[in-house]
Amino acid sequence: MSGHPIVPTVEAEFVVSCSWIWRQYCSPIATAQSLLTAQGVEQQEEPLSLQPSQAELTDLPVVGKSLVYWPNSTDCGHRLLLECVPAGTNGRVGQPVFLVTGEVSPGPSSVTPITTRHKFTPTHLSSPDRFRVVSYNILADYYASSDFARQVLYPYCYPAALDIEYRQCLVVAELLGYHADVMCLQEVGEKSYTQFLQPALQDRGYEGCFSRKDGQIAEGEAIIFNTSKFSLVSSTAVSLKKYLEDDPSCSDLYRALHAVPSVLRSLLTKGTIVLSAFLRCLGQPNHFICVVNTHLYFHPMADHIRLLQVVIGLRFLRASLRQFREAVGQDAKVAVVFVGDFNSCPCIAAYSYMTSGEVSRSHPDWMVYRMTEIPKCNCSDKRPQLSMEDEEEEAATSISETGSVWVTSEDLEQAKSSNVTESEFSGLDLKHEFHFQNACGTEQYTNYTAGYCGVLDYIFFDSDHLELERVVHQPSHEEVTEFVALPSIYFPSDHLAIVADLKWQ
Repeated sequence: MSGHPIVPTVEAEFVVSCSWIWRQYCSPIATAQSLLTAQGVEQQEEPLSLQPSQAELTDLPVVGKSLVYWPNSTDCGHRLLLECVPAGTNGRVGQPVFLVTGEVSPGPSSVTPITTRHKFTPTHLSSPDRFRVVSYNILADYYASSDFARQVLYPYCYPAALDIEYRQCLVVAELLGYHADVMCLQEVGEKSYTQFLQPALQDRGYEGCFSRKDGQIAEGEAIIFNTSKFSLVSSTAVSLKKYLEDDPSCSDLYRALHAVPSVLRSLLTKGTIVLSAFLRCLGQPNHFICVVNTHLYFHPMADHIRLLQVVIGLRFLRASLRQFREAVGQDAKVAVVFVGDFNSCPCIAAYSYMTSGEVSRSHPDWMVYRMTEIPKCNCSDKRPQLSMEDEEEEAATSISETGSVWVTSEDLEQAKSSNVTESEFSGLDLKHEFHFQNACGTEQYTNYTAGYCGVLDYIFFDSDHLELERVVHQPSHEEVTEFVALPSIYFPSDHLAIVADLKWQ
């Protein structure tokens, strides 16, 4: 697809490196097919292999010499021929392997809601004391590729626009157009990251780290950074349920939750992680950014679980900062950016705890576990309903390390009707020492589907060291709803990316 990267999948043994040559057929697809026919290959749209002669190769113009190739408008209507020459140890070179792509097609219109948004981020921020942050739930293929997704969740979306091969191209093009310095992605498929996102973004000067969730579904979180602005010092991924059980900083919380076994059991079977990365600011001596990325539990009747996950995540952050400062020295300036899909609108305790630094035992979210109906929200007239996709995720991530299983709906009903010991639990008074501000506001929405719209995604920054310089405005409501809702042929996810420019104080 023109304007979007092609990243071949490489499987090799005893190979140290490969050289790459991309060639374009000199004539459109009809003439290109004659070469394939000469090799005894019928016309196909999927990539296929062949063995052209040296004379045939000489006549084909070379258009690229790296793993990743970015087709342009001159490639439309042509196939591309990729030559890969593997090299092993001692300078040994293997036989070349050839691959022919399908016909390069035009990409989406050059004027889309995304390219219009890119007009506000035409270049990277040049000043070393400023950096641009993106948070984006990119909709994992697992949740978009089923018949249920196509027929029930996103029936308004053109089927081809739900295909991961199409969507991941749009994701990369969108991310690059923001010229960001830090990109935090949620719902990143492990295969999509390793085989496409990472090499495509690396080709444009980015590096990153990825961790899948603590469960059976191969999706997770990624932190990607601009190598001209930052270098990676260290990265860590931690399972929140394991941190609650194992880390001494959470012992008081762990003991208190034994008073509510159904809540504790539910919390200990969630695969939620936090991924953190300490980045050295290359243009600011002795300045570091601690980036934290997470995707909190989704269930609409789990506001209390999300609150507890935030509490655990912040305790992990506190311990990480203490250890890092001991390593680099107390004189170092270390700012925090805590980013992610919190699955929480601004009236929920998880949000207020992040921004106010405290939550009282009287907050109604503590009592959600006793409710039999989805609690009403002051931010929206709809709360997301539990879907079949959610049940599939829960089934795949419910088994804990100890063999426990998340309570079923029947278990919940029994617990609510016979809640004797848990009836004495009245919540917890909790505080934290961080001073976070929400960069992108709460006025519109970051998630928009036919069944729900609301603000779920946030960029929280450490106001002791950083300040907000600018927010890149969201697409207009008319642009978002042009094809009913998200995703669409222009938007690869059911979430919108949020973008903010921050600067050191």
